[in-house]
Amino acid sequence: MAKAGIGATSAISQEIDVRSDRVSNKIAAQNFNYAYSSMRNCRDGDQWTITIADGPEPACDVLAVATARSNAPVAVKLAELAAIIRLRARAVEKLTAAYRALGSEAEYDAGRELETAIDEATASATQLGTALGIGPVTEVVASSAKFIGGQLAENAHQRRLVRGSARLQAITRHLRLALEQERKRHEQVDSVAGDIEAETRRHLTTAGLLEASPTLREIMEASDFPAPDEGSLIMALEEDPRLRAATQVTAIADGGPNGDPALSAAIDLLAALEVEHEAFQARREVSTAAVSVSIDRLAEIVERASSADPQAAAATWEE
Repeated sequence: MAKAGIGATSAISQEIDVRSDRVSNKIAAQNFNYAYSSMRNCRDGDQWTITIADGPEPACDVLAVATARSNAPVAVKLAELAAIIRLRARAVEKLTAAYRALGSEAEYDAGRELETAIDEATASATQLGTALGIGPVTEVVASSAKFIGGQLAENAHQRRLVRGSARLQAITRHLRLALEQERKRHEQVDSVAGDIEAETRRHLTTAGLLEASPTLREIMEASDFPAPDEGSLIMALEEDPRLRAATQVTAIADGGPNGDPALSAAIDLLAALEVEHEAFQARREVSTAAVSVSIDRLAEIVERASSADPQAAAATWEE
């Protein structure tokens, strides 16, 4: 049981690392997109009128725009998401420690170690739940955690294991519900901000900075067509404007939102873990097969999302 819990929380921790980076990147990209778009009229004839600080026109002043952006609605929402992700990271860290303490308790009488670890995990999960509007973790009634399979636990050690499992199940459930609320927050931000990555690519194309050859290589590989060396790709793009234009359209085009497979996989993983806790407390055989499958699924999504190619990573995250 403890091993399954540690495996689950470790997989979710990896998802948090990638998501935290993506939200930070979205904040930067949103600021870039706004400034690049809004400053297009900062001209006087053929001369740019953009200033760095204390310029006569705030909309064309870098410092003034940067200050204003920190209070923009989308920027505020993204900052709130970043704060929630930090709270989730802390909650998962404490839950991992609690599962390690459960493993220690199962091997030997660890005294107060398990209760202390679960208390800290409960506090962190409650803090996350409060931030997401679902309140505190539901505490387990002591009398309900004295039985295994409907029978009174044989000794104090068994009672601590059963009660520990019941409390960890409550925290796991709370974290699952928190993830469902976090997923809604991401959807709300995306509905307001649109496809930030696609907008950034459009601006970079306008500036002549979007490299087309990586996208063309992906198109060829997806079609099972052997791609030539990089030099040949670049030469073909330079010689054929239609090929370059079609590749740029592919790179820029918005495929539309398709949910959040990473958070959905994490939610499914926590649900599978809850089921294993119920089996443990009912003295049924604990099979961690479903947990293992869910861990592998989440790990696969995270691995693809942390690809070195940012564009492919974004597509994977929103597949």
